[in-house]
Amino acid sequence: MADRPTTTDPDAAARKWASVEGLRLGHDSEHRPRPLSADEQQLADATRRRLRQRADRNAA
Repeated sequence: MADRPTTTDPDAAARKWASVEGLRLGHDSEHRPRPLSADEQQLADATRRRLRQRADRNAA
């Protein structure tokens, strides 16, 4: 594996993935997410509520 570049930055892979994922999702060149449509915002809110409820149940 000597031919593969190595990095001492532990967050480099996460940043690279986020930038690639951002481009795949159609974000602009600065990787800012586009505004959500009303339907997408409702889905995001519902998902956050479900995850929060699940976390609360698991913590109890």
